[in-house]
Amino acid sequence: MRMSRWSWRAYACLGVCLTLLYFLVHSVAAQDIVYSLVGASAVAAIIVGVSTKRPRERLPWYLMAAGQACFVVGDVLWDIFADVLHSTPFPSVADVLYLAGYPLLAAGLALMVRDRDPERDRASLIDALIISAGLAVVTWVFWIDRYAGDQTLSLPAFLISAAYPIMDLLLISFLARLTLSPGKRPISYRLLSASLFLTLGADVAFAGLELAGAYNGRNLIDVGWLLSYVAVGAAALHPTMGALTQPAASPFVSSNGRRLVLLAGASLMVPCVFAVQALLGEPANTAALALGSGAIFLLVLARMAGLIKQVEWDAEQLRHQGDLLTRALEKEQEVVGQLQALNRLKGDFVARSVPRGHREPCDGPRPNPRLASHGTPDRPHGPPAPRSCVDQPRGQRPQVLGSRVAMRDRSKEGGSSGAVLGDGPRSRYRAGGGRTDLRPLLSD
Repeated sequence: MRMSRWSWRAYACLGVCLTLLYFLVHSVAAQDIVYSLVGASAVAAIIVGVSTKRPRERLPWYLMAAGQACFVVGDVLWDIFADVLHSTPFPSVADVLYLAGYPLLAAGLALMVRDRDPERDRASLIDALIISAGLAVVTWVFWIDRYAGDQTLSLPAFLISAAYPIMDLLLISFLARLTLSPGKRPISYRLLSASLFLTLGADVAFAGLELAGAYNGRNLIDVGWLLSYVAVGAAALHPTMGALTQPAASPFVSSNGRRLVLLAGASLMVPCVFAVQALLGEPANTAALALGSGAIFLLVLARMAGLIKQVEWDAEQLRHQGDLLTRALEKEQEVVGQLQALNRLKGDFVARSVPRGHREPCDGPRPNPRLASHGTPDRPHGPPAPRSCVDQPRGQRPQVLGSRVAMRDRSKEGGSSGAVLGDGPRSRYRAGGGRTDLRPLLSD
């Protein structure tokens, strides 16, 4: 595990040192050897990284290794033509190998995009196409159109010369798609992106120098190609290389600042190209500008339609969730009402079903067990039994006379209500707050 953490750093440091050595040695043969070693090390690093890290999908990395191998073999053949045979034929087998490497790299990027975005994020695809359309206008006007105006180029030479910017544009399209894909950006992703950006930057610089006739075979732009080899090798050796072929997060597309800047810049490519041509006094390439403007307009329209559809879908989901929440609250209130009704029924049931001897006293002090068992001189059989919390049946009230308890129907008492409470001849009959002498009743 510790070796995997430091292997990519060691490889990157070694690659940077070899890049510096390339410019320090004065022998052309030594430079060719160092250049080829750096390229071959990238291919070996990818193979080692795939075999040791064991990513979920290995084919994308093998395609990347095959593309880099085409570049390395093309470099070796070009060095043989230039430094051994002292001849630089154009087009040559080296150009065929160079051009074969770009589709392999693009295929590897396409598979990585598919693995990271299994749900096929349509918004990111349209954004990548907008960026590609803007750069296609620039490529056609300032690159391909200049080759088309060169009368010295034969048809095969023109096709090969025009194929280089087209392949770079293809690589830019898939790189933009990978850049705009959802999910986190691990270090391996950043190293791979840096490698592709360095390759594209070196290709653009090489095309500019070659059109100006200033490329001499050993130039600072070689730094871009050398460091691109180092970056892709370090990306394959990094522990996070497997994350590039795993499903990323949800394909929610946020309109962050960088995305808006890229889209705004791509949309302004056409007017910028027109302005530059006007300042240089060159005739405007009407066909390229019109096609580019139309393509960008249609893509932006499709993007807006997708955003409107997404907003409508989100609003519908919010309404649906609100309806569900409202129904849940109504159901909760209904259940609460039912529970309250059940509690009331339960109380009535308990009040009517508990036996009289098991009812709890309603008021008054609790009886003393000693007095209840032994009694007192004036209360030979203990204190009177307390009243029950549950009312007696209507029409009956307990009458306590000394130690006797009798149930007397109120209807038989001439409509009198109340209870005779007491333990002697001075007990009082309370009814409506008045007092009645109970001695006649006691004489009975």
